[in-house]
Amino acid sequence: MADAIPHLFTEVIESDFLHIRDISLDTDWRRQEFSVTPEKGRGPFGMNYTIESVVSNPIVNHSQWVGPGMDGPNAGLQLMVDSGLPVSGYIKTAQMNSAREDLLWGTYRAGLKLTNIPGTCASFFWVSSHHPLPPN
Repeated sequence: MADAIPHLFTEVIESDFLHIRDISLDTDWRRQEFSVTPEKGRGPFGMNYTIESVVSNPIVNHSQWVGPGMDGPNAGLQLMVDSGLPVSGYIKTAQMNSAREDLLWGTYRAGLKLTNIPGTCASFFWVSSHHPLPPN
């Protein structure tokens, strides 16, 4: 065993996207804005991540946990992607990242409502680019 010292994790980020009225004001998350060329994306199209593609849709009744959103039936944070073939060669899409840079190791969980629209992809991953994993 490389490291027999026990660790205690004491930080938490718990985000309630059903009740967040404006994700741009949230201090734990950042909407991402960048592009990936078709070559870097290993496909026929590039990807254009925009902050406009990450939209809050808070639940109508703020004291409830089920029900429609203020801007449509699916309450919660919405990450949108364009449909059809992109004229520009870049598919408009969405991504968020944690604003925290001090969360390194621990347990991470996400509850996602996925779309059933063919061709879309949803994922949750946590990568610390600031602090690489220790050697084995």
